[in-house]
Amino acid sequence: MSPDPNLVERLERYGQGHLLAWWSDLTDVQRVRLQAEIATIDFDQLSGLIGDLVRGESAAAVEPDLYVLGKILGGGLPAAALGGPRAVLEQLAPAGQTYQAGTLSGNPLAVAAGLATLALLDAAAYARLDATTQRLATGLQEAARGLPVCVVAVTGLVTVFFTADPPANLDEVRGADLDAHAAFCRELLARGVYPPPSQFEAWFPSLAHTDELIDRTLEAAAGAFATLR
Repeated sequence: MSPDPNLVERLERYGQGHLLAWWSDLTDVQRVRLQAEIATIDFDQLSGLIGDLVRGESAAAVEPDLYVLGKILGGGLPAAALGGPRAVLEQLAPAGQTYQAGTLSGNPLAVAAGLATLALLDAAAYARLDATTQRLATGLQEAARGLPVCVVAVTGLVTVFFTADPPANLDEVRGADLDAHAAFCRELLARGVYPPPSQFEAWFPSLAHTDELIDRTLEAAAGAFATLR
């Protein structure tokens, strides 16, 4: 059995940085995985330490053979990790025959930064991050009033789509007004705010972003959107 190409395309949206994975699809992933007897690897680079918050209950629908955490794990420094059942991990060197290595594997500075980050991430921190995210997203949407712009957000992730409605698939994201998005980014940069300069990327509000910084960003965004009217 081959995986449903529509399912693969839906998952690709998240891998391309389009922010929201449609997590209801995860039950389909598990169904295809079991019927086709294929291995699954959950690679989490963007949402990282907020992955379970983003996925919600549907996360339990998939039981990956390996779980990979990407760059966010190091709290800003280069680090990554993978985990899984002992029977799988023992296939990797030095215990097993499958060679794997990395220049920065186990780098003590990155590991220390990751541990320090984890120590800060309690329930109050996630609540503050969610409030910051929603304040930024709501303010951006209000600043874009009158323009075909849609701001989509989950905790720690925001995307400003230059489309009238939230994109439902990769083709709709590709159909966004890329020229207008580029002009918006240039206007923001001229006002002292450096956004991700691609429609296919996400903004990453964090615990380091204070109310003052969000206000400055929204003021710059209002000015940038005004030039596009």
